[in-house]
Amino acid sequence: MIQRIQSILLLLASGAMGALFTPFMSFAKMIQGQSDAPELSDGQFTVTDNTVLIAITAIATIGFLIALFLFKNRKLQVNIAQFSALLSVCLLGYAYFLFSKIVPSIKSVNIDAISSGINIGYGIGIAAPILAVILSIIAIRFIRKDENLVRSADRLR
Repeated sequence: MIQRIQSILLLLASGAMGALFTPFMSFAKMIQGQSDAPELSDGQFTVTDNTVLIAITAIATIGFLIALFLFKNRKLQVNIAQFSALLSVCLLGYAYFLFSKIVPSIKSVNIDAISSGINIGYGIGIAAPILAVILSIIAIRFIRKDENLVRSADRLR
């Protein structure tokens, strides 16, 4: 049923991933300086800067929405929620990979900022995929709890 707690959690996970398409949800922001990287031409590194990031985010968002409406087939619902959570983790990994290509050494951003005059800070967009993964893990636990409840009720009949 849609009013179950796991449905609300999957809806929130989908909303967190879908929010990455908004302009204020950036992975990184250039605080000061100029960069020749086309990804930072507008001063922000967002999902819309790369087509692979767009595709991964869209598939994960749609996956969470599909899992939301599969409440009659709990096994498939769990599988799709797990796949979408895995895509969210892949999104973070690929965004980190792209960002590390932009900034030569992401661990020494402060040293690079001093030498090149570029100051880069992390944005709130990093938290959205992490939040989606956490929400989907909790939703999967509730789905499995419902499945166990249904199985125990079937044994009593």
